Amino acid sequence: MAASDQFSSTVVNTLHLIWAHFGADDAPWKYRAVNTIRSLLPKCSFAVLTSTLLPIGEELQGRTLHLWQDEVHIHMTLETSSREFGALLQRLMAHYTTLARDLLVFCSLLVTFLSTDQHK
Repeated sequence: MAASDQFSSTVVNTLHLIWAHFGADDAPWKYRAVNTIRSLLPKCSFAVLTSTLLPIGEELQGRTLHLWQDEVHIHMTLETSSREFGALLQRLMAHYTTLARDLLVFCSLLVTFLSTDQHK
């Protein structure tokens, strides 16, 4: 097994672990995991992009669209002065915060992967 394959396997396994915990409120360890594998990304094969990074991006895109649709639905169906509207909007903002954290983790890895000379 080539070194590139070993690095790719380690990165893919770590990405799957991070991916499995997207949306979790208590996952600050993801930042440490990302910082650990960031140095391995330039040594990985290009297959990591298509096998793992792009599907993660598609899932995050779907989650973003779903949250946006929920927000539109809340604004269309409830009066803005109601208590229920405020409570739902507050929960939605918590979901947006978690999504933003997950996007930050993912985008930093994607930029690191794509900015290496080996993958250009």
